[in-house]
Amino acid sequence: MAPKLHGFADTLAIVSYIDPDRAALVGRTISAVFGAISLLPVVQAHQALTDSTMAFCAALYFYFCWQIYERGRWSDYALAGIVAGLVVASKFNGAFTALAIPAAHWMSYNSDPNFVVLTRPKLWLAITRAIVSLLAGSPYFASGL
Repeated sequence: MAPKLHGFADTLAIVSYIDPDRAALVGRTISAVFGAISLLPVVQAHQALTDSTMAFCAALYFYFCWQIYERGRWSDYALAGIVAGLVVASKFNGAFTALAIPAAHWMSYNSDPNFVVLTRPKLWLAITRAIVSLLAGSPYFASGL
């Protein structure tokens, strides 16, 4: 019972900090109750599942892919490649996200719709960074090659 009360107090404090409006006290209390009795985040944190790591890395990955589309800097390609490798290293079915780098790269060159765009060095920088970070993040993947 004590951990649930502690969770209730913590959740109420966090929600009160986010929304200090006194009129929303009922809403804060209800959200604190739901936060205190939800067991799924606690169980997943104890088991250290890779889903949360993959989700965080995937969110970063899509952010950097958007930056590739918007700005197209070398650093965006490098960081997107590194995070793409970490997504796949944390959970192998994260490999489906790897198509976002070539898609963002191709869409950023909208004036040149040819396949020649896929031979640009920035794209290959991202691909090599993804492979290197995959091998660094998952030694089991490297041993299976």
